[in-house]
Parts: sequence; structure tokens; C-alpha cells
Amino acid sequence: MSGFFHRLLSLLFLWFYIVCLCHYSSLVSGTTRDNFDARLSLVEYLTNNSEIVREILPAPDINTPVNVKFRIKLRQIATVDEKNQAIRLTVWLRFDWNNPFLTWDPAEYGGIESVHANHDLFWVPDVALFNEASLEEEIQILYKRLATKLVIQKDGNCTWNAPATLLSQCKINVSRFPFDEQECHVSIGSWTYTGYKINMTYFEQNADLSNFIENGEWEVKSALLHNRMKHYGSEKIPYPDVTLTLKVQRRSLYYGLNIVIPCALIAVLALFSFVLPSDHGERMSLVITVLLALSVYMLIVSSSLPETSDAVPTLGIYCLGIIITIALCLCATCITLKCRDMKSPMPHWLEVVVIQYMARFVLVKIEEENMRPSLSTDRISVSLNNEKFTKIPEANAESGQEPNTEDMSLLVMNEKQSKCFEDALLEEVRLLTEELRSKQEEEAFAKKWKKAAKVLDRFFLLSFLLVYACLIAYLLSSM
Repeated sequence: MSGFFHRLLSLLFLWFYIVCLCHYSSLVSGTTRDNFDARLSLVEYLTNNSEIVREILPAPDINTPVNVKFRIKLRQIATVDEKNQAIRLTVWLRFDWNNPFLTWDPAEYGGIESVHANHDLFWVPDVALFNEASLEEEIQILYKRLATKLVIQKDGNCTWNAPATLLSQCKINVSRFPFDEQECHVSIGSWTYTGYKINMTYFEQNADLSNFIENGEWEVKSALLHNRMKHYGSEKIPYPDVTLTLKVQRRSLYYGLNIVIPCALIAVLALFSFVLPSDHGERMSLVITVLLALSVYMLIVSSSLPETSDAVPTLGIYCLGIIITIALCLCATCITLKCRDMKSPMPHWLEVVVIQYMARFVLVKIEEENMRPSLSTDRISVSLNNEKFTKIPEANAESGQEPNTEDMSLLVMNEKQSKCFEDALLEEVRLLTEELRSKQEEEAFAKKWKKAAKVLDRFFLLSFLLVYACLIAYLLSSM
């Protein structure tokens, strides 16, 4: 008997569970269907004659413009094109306005207070980017590119949120590149409606940067919105717009590490040619190697410079100055090497300027050298009037005999030979003396030229150091 009651209770419990489940399902199904029917009725009501209604400006009266509020959220600076004078931004746009023809009572439509609908079915402002920088075949008005749905509230307030990519014209001034700061303007407004029909305003003056993705090359300094009213035509018809003024500064760390510092180090190597001794044979090779190395490096640097002729970038002037300075170092090295090998007399004005004044200016000590007395043929006298050439034979003199003819002819012959020998010897001594004097003079001139080369080396070293310092100061002043 107990088993019978147990089975009966189980059947009753199962029947109760099935009845509850079916009732709940019917309730849910009815609620879902009611919500769907309510939304369907609401959409049919809102889109009734939408092809006509969407062309009508939702203004309360003919003298009151539609207030369109604008908000922009900056997401990313995609590119800054210096050559084409344009900036590409990735943004999120929001437009808000009130359409009094799109209101309803939520009680009549199942408590629905908002609806999402295709924006093509309703009136939307024909917003456009006034300073569009796209190519002619790529131009499409901004509101046609916004393909998101429209959010309509029960009181007629419409909200249109959409992502977009804006390619705007921007005057890029690269005169201070890579330490430049650019100011770009992005103007958005209605293309056909005048200020009497639409009033463009903004929610907040500062653009929203909460979701901004940092750019590796550009840093955003400020992004402000402001209203502008431009007048066109002879009738001065006003057209309002909201303009985003974006100030960005280029990050110069990349250019400093990869261009400025390597160029400076390469240029300093050329100065070692003035530190090496003047008789060192590798001075020319050093400067030429440095010049060639910098020329090859400039091929890489040129790809980083902006491709524009509107202004000469600061970095371009710096690199050009480095190349010109190294070329001048090569010329200065040629001058000092030429002076070192000179043996001709030094002009008096050059001796005064270089050895006397310039040596003091560049702190080069010039040692005075005592010149050895030069040889002179006036101090050399050779006389061959010796007794052995002029003495008469003693044998004939003792014997009291007169010298014979043979003795006299021998005496005359000896005198002639002695005279010729004396002349030849004097000529040889004169030539040797002149040659010795010439060598001494050449050595003295060569020493003067070497002193001058030493002074010029020091002068060129200090001069080019000053030039490099000026180039670095010019570069730092642009930061």
C-alpha cells in the first residue's frame, strides 16, 4: 500500500512540474512576442514615409535652426605627410540633435524608450570635412562614410556615433625639423545647410584623449574645439563649422641618436688630421676617408628628411654644414702639407702675419735659432807664388853662369801652370761655397715654412672646432 502512495505522489509531482514548465514557456513566449510586436510597430511608426520624411529638416519652425552638437574622440595619429601637406587621424565622432518628428509614448509601445535604426531612413546632418585632402577619385562626403546605426530616444533626441578616418589638409612647416611643432586644423560642418538652418556646436572644448594611442613620432600637446562662422558669396551667407585645432610636436630622440650624434662623431674624426705631425703621410687619407664615410651616411640620412622645398630643415642645414666643414678641412690639410714642403723664400708679409702674430694668437711657441755664419770666397785666398815655382836653379847661380834658355823656358812654364792651377782651384772653392750657402738658405727657409705649417695646423684646428661648436649651438637653439 505504501508503494502505491509513493508512486502516486511521484506522478503528481511530475504532472505539476510539467504544468509549471508549460505555463512559464507560454509566458516567456508571449513576452518575447509582445516585445517584438511593440518594436515592430514603433519602427513602422518612425519609418512611415521615411523616404520623404528624411529629406525634411527637423526644425520646430522656419526661423529656428537645428542645433547639432559635435564631439570628437581622438584615437590615433596615423600619418603626417610633409610632402603632401596632410595629416591622417583615426577618430570616433558623435553627433546629437533633436528631431521632434521622432517622438512617442513608451506606454504605447511596451515601455520601449530607445531604438536603433539605420541612419539612411532618417534625417541626418550632411556633415563634411571642409579641408579634405583625399585624391579626387577618393573623395566621398563624410556623412556617407559613416555607416553605423542611429540611436533614437523617446523624446526625439538622436545620437549618431561612428568611427572615421580623417585625411585633412595641414600646412607643415619643416624649418625646425626634427624639433618642429605643427598646428593642424580639422573643420567639420554641414555642406549645404547655412547657419540659418543648422547651428553646429560642441559638447566640450577639449577633445577626448582618454583612448588615444600614443604615436612613436608625434606627441599631442593640445586638441581644442572651437566654433567658426565663415561667410561665402557676395551675399555673405554664413556657414558654421566646428574646428579641431591639433598641436603636435615631433619626438626628436630617434633623429638625435641616429643622425645628429653619428654625424658629429664622424666630423670630429676629421679634426685629428690637424693633430697629427705635419710630416705624417696619412693625413690626407684620413680626411678623404672621413668625407667618403659621411657622404655614404648622408644617403641614409636623406631618406629621413622631409621631401619638400618650402623650407630647409634645421637637420638638413646641420648635415650640410658638417659636409662643407669636412671639405674645408681637406683643403686646409692640403695647404699645411704644401707649406711643409716649401723651400723657397717666405714672403715678408706672410712671415709677419703667421709666425709673429698668428703664432701668439693660437699659443704656438716659436723657438729662435742662431744661424751659422755663411761661407764667403772673400776669406779664401790661395797663392801659388811659391819659391819652388819661381826659384832659379841654384847650380847655375853658384857657378856664376847665366841661366840658360832651357831654364828660363822651364820657369815661364811653371809660372803659367801655377796660374792656371790657382784659377781652377779658386773656381772650385767658389762653387763649393755657393752650394753650401744655398743649402743653408734652403734649410733656413724650410724651417720657416715648417714653423708656419705648425701654426696653421693649430689655427685650423681651433677654427673648425669653433665651426662645429656653432653648428651644435644652432641645432640646440632649434629645440
